[in-house]
Amino acid sequence: PQPDAMAAILAVLLCACSAVRSAGMRTGARVVPRARPMALGNAAELERSQWELLLAHHEGFWKGVWESVDANGAPIDELEADSAWVRGKGGDTLIQVNTYFVGSVRANCEVCQDSVQARQLQVGSYACGQMPGVRLAGRGVAFGPRVTKRGALTAEVGLRDGASRLRVLFAYEPRYAPSGGPPTSLALGRVTLIREALDRPPLREEPREASVARPSGAAADFWRENDGTPLLGLWRGERAVHSADGVRHETVSPMHLRACRCAVGGAAGAE
Repeated sequence: PQPDAMAAILAVLLCACSAVRSAGMRTGARVVPRARPMALGNAAELERSQWELLLAHHEGFWKGVWESVDANGAPIDELEADSAWVRGKGGDTLIQVNTYFVGSVRANCEVCQDSVQARQLQVGSYACGQMPGVRLAGRGVAFGPRVTKRGALTAEVGLRDGASRLRVLFAYEPRYAPSGGPPTSLALGRVTLIREALDRPPLREEPREASVARPSGAAADFWRENDGTPLLGLWRGERAVHSADGVRHETVSPMHLRACRCAVGGAAGAE
């Protein structure tokens, strides 16, 4: 994916997390969500609702493909990974453990099985009231900013749809002056697109009419039918900026999503 494609993906995810579709475009009527202020009286209620959203939409065993590009859109690497979001002892915490499959060793005999090299890393542990840097809105979630052990700054946005989930991870690397000393700035070093599906999807799914034909091959692993939620149209909304000084509400610029003709699977002209 190119940088403009990544920007489009991020814009859609952010709008899904924080904005609502404009109603009555001819009359100009619209609905704008407003988060309640962080008053002492409802702080506990907000923490509880955030915790419940995390459990409802992200708990489980996720299998996916991680594709990374640099700031210019050039491919860096692609790997498969499992992401387990499981309850800790006692059930009052949610632990995130990623397993990266970084290589394989081919067996040297016909009756032996190949082995896969895996690297496991605990990414985070969350609990009600103990979710710093995590904000959820419906099926959308935002993580960060976080500082890694290597000094990079990361931020992530994600959106779940049925038994599938899409996440975009941005990693900024420190830049140093030629004379040395502490970092002088941060520069975008890597953008990772993560496409995941639940290892154990729900036993039952309500029958829904597919809007387009189901793809074949590897693309079918992450295919989900349209649930009827309208994405096209004019979107307006606001964002809540959380900092040590409190919460600041800002109006976001409107975004108009339209259908276009593009190449899908090599077939030009498909919508």
